[in-house]
Formats: sequence, C-alpha cells, structure tokens
Amino acid sequence: MCKGISGFCHKQRGVLVTPKSNSHTKIAEILGIKDNKRVEFRQFVKFELHPLGSLTSTKKKDWKFVLDEDERPDWFFEDDWSDRCKKICFEFIIAEWVKGGCECSLDLRGTSVSDLGQLQSVGDSLDLAGTSVSDLGQLQSVGGSLDLRGTPVSDLGQLQSVGGYLDLEGTPVSKEMASKVKVGRNIYF
Repeated sequence: MCKGISGFCHKQRGVLVTPKSNSHTKIAEILGIKDNKRVEFRQFVKFELHPLGSLTSTKKKDWKFVLDEDERPDWFFEDDWSDRCKKICFEFIIAEWVKGGCECSLDLRGTSVSDLGQLQSVGDSLDLAGTSVSDLGQLQSVGGSLDLRGTPVSDLGQLQSVGGYLDLEGTPVSKEMASKVKVGRNIYF
C-alpha cells in the first residue's frame, strides 16, 4: 500500500491523481495508464507525498516528495515535478479531504504525520501505527479498520464509528472510552 498521497507524473498529461484511491495500481486502472513498457519508453513515473506535519496542510514544507520507482526516464527531472505534484495534490486531494473526507484507505505507518488536521472521515482503513499522532482531531468515522498501535493517542475525541477493527495496542486509551465507539469488528488492547 502506498503511503500518504499517490499519483503519476505523466510526460504528456501532467500530474495525475484521484481522490478515489492512493494505490498506484487502482489509480492506473481508473485513469487508463498501462505499466507495460521498459522505463526508458514509459510516459510516467509514480510518486508519493508523505506528510511531515498536519495531514491537511497545504504548505509545501509539510510534505515530502518521494519517487516510487527504482529507475526514471530521461525526461523526468525531480525538481521540475515536485512542486507541480504538491500544487495539484493540494488543490484536488487535500481540498477534497477537508470538504468531504478521504474516500480511500490511508496508510501513514512510518511517516512523520503529526496530526490529522481537518480530516473528518476516511472511507476505508486508516493506519497510524507508530506515528506521533496524539489526537484524532475532528475525525468522526473510519469505514474500514483503524490502527493506532504504538501511538500516543489517549482520547478518541469525536470518533463515533469504525467499520472494521480498532487496534489500540500500546496506547493509553481505556476500555471504557473505546466502548463509546461503534466498532464493526474487534477492539484490540
């Protein structure tokens, strides 16, 4: 699973992202991108933006541009694409997350995300295991599972429902507090 925001830098079509997924495979299906050529003939490269602070920040310094490729074609210059990718993601992905929530899964394990910003809902799973997130902020619902293992989260805040499992192993969240959240599967302590 890709971390943070995922997309493609396409030689002819520019920056390609969708709020419906952060999986390169699914984005390629949605946007009709075929990954069947050697790197020197490809028209795209895969990228990710990893949060370095607030998940809904639109400050360039709060996001790290990461290539999800071992090789890159001759036409790709990272300095030219990094700011373009951030700008498009802020306009089309972050804006959607703030307005209507995140439709897809968010795997933020091992990233430097520090808070969820204005995020209110995640349509699928949210994995924050091992991050420094200490507060769920405005988050009210997660359609899939919510993994908080090893985080300093001590209060579930406005969280009302989790469609899958809720993993609280290694957190200071009490069983009493967790029982106030509607959970579709098991709660792990």
